[in-house]
Amino acid sequence: MAEMTIRQYNPDNDELDFLQSNGGVFFQKSLARNDGKLMRLVLLDEDDRLFGGLLLEKLTLKGVPCLAAPELHPHCSLFTLPMEGGTYSVQSRRKRVMRALATFLKSRSERIHSIPFPFSWIDLQPLIWENYKCTVRYTFRLDLSAEGEASSQFNPKLRNSIKKAKNDGMTMREGDMEDLIYCARHTAEAQGYELPEERMRMMGSVLHPLNGKVQLAVKDGEPVAAALFVYDRETVYYLIGGTRRDLKVRGGLDFLLGEMIADSKANGMKTFDFEGTMLESVEPVFRSFGGVMTPYYLASKAPKLLVPLFRLRGRNEF
Repeated sequence: MAEMTIRQYNPDNDELDFLQSNGGVFFQKSLARNDGKLMRLVLLDEDDRLFGGLLLEKLTLKGVPCLAAPELHPHCSLFTLPMEGGTYSVQSRRKRVMRALATFLKSRSERIHSIPFPFSWIDLQPLIWENYKCTVRYTFRLDLSAEGEASSQFNPKLRNSIKKAKNDGMTMREGDMEDLIYCARHTAEAQGYELPEERMRMMGSVLHPLNGKVQLAVKDGEPVAAALFVYDRETVYYLIGGTRRDLKVRGGLDFLLGEMIADSKANGMKTFDFEGTMLESVEPVFRSFGGVMTPYYLASKAPKLLVPLFRLRGRNEF
């Protein structure tokens, strides 16, 4: 039987249109305007027809070239066209998809891979057979299709905090990426991580009301918090946010999330995804919004000589 294959898309035909039409917001053509690190990949079925796609990015990890999901993306965005047939047929085809990915990754010169998958992809055996380490990660996904107000699923303490913020005059309005970067710098400095400002500006340049926006929590005329939200078909992703520490105003980001969840439900979206929740300090906050803890998988691989070094530096996925 012929195998599926994965390769980089051909810009001279309709393959980018296929990815954008079937893969969602992260495959927007305009997001291709970067420095060439982003890899748009097409999946070809057994008859060499377009069948799916995914996104990877060429990055450096501790100075070493690697492949990973693009910065500010929740996962590698792997998708396929609908699969027909019974359980055996569908599972077999999904395994051939993962075999095609394993073959593609084996052909790459980058020897370090760290690739998160959408939560619906659980059969990573072909990667495990190629000596990838597959570890579980978690996100929270809030069902917006349930009857009643979305806030009915919130922790009562959170609900009261958001109500108090409203009563104290906090409002939400749309901002831009520079507003977000300004607020997020405070959080990044406090928590000791590097803000991906270049990627944030690139994403901000292509956002529009159909696929995403920056929202601000404003009090007394001053933005106190900001967050980036992206819409992917029926799902809203919270990608990154930040709170100004200099103003000492509490609850701005909780307020923003609550308001965006309410707006998303009112606009007919089905799911609100918090896009990964592994930090012990952050998990209780996201859990308080009432979403369902949802596992997804991260496939990682590195040369054996580098694994101890990565683990010493906190990269335990290897």
